[in-house]
Amino acid sequence: MTIVMKLFLMVILGAGWMAAQTLQSVHTVYVFPMQNAFDQYLVDRVVRDHVFEVISDPAKADAVFTDHLGQAFEDAFDDRVLDLESTPNAEVHRAFSSSRGTLFLVNRAKQVVWSDFEKPGNTTPKDLDRKAARAVKHLEMALNPKPVLPPS
Repeated sequence: MTIVMKLFLMVILGAGWMAAQTLQSVHTVYVFPMQNAFDQYLVDRVVRDHVFEVISDPAKADAVFTDHLGQAFEDAFDDRVLDLESTPNAEVHRAFSSSRGTLFLVNRAKQVVWSDFEKPGNTTPKDLDRKAARAVKHLEMALNPKPVLPPS
């Protein structure tokens, strides 16, 4: 039984290490526009806490922050980040701008390397800043995980 638990723990830690390696490879980010101008609060917190370098050219970013995934995001990603031709229309743009409180960090391979959820609700500047601060704190914890030691 102990061997099975140790093996299970090794598999979980290994998977966590691989995910962290993917997240660790991110140094520069671009932030897509988000609902309620949350992108502005997020940029402020990411820069203030020196988590990543935020750049204004999405084609040069290691990853992008977005609050929405799906076809609209794929089209915008292809157009802005990968410099592929796409033909966004009003319906796609409208779908892209809706959010349900989840924040995603997506690398150039279109893999979600980190995500966080903040319950949507109050959209006052103070509340949006508080949500951005919590999200960046969670991101910092994912970037610098505390080692989990197996019980002896």
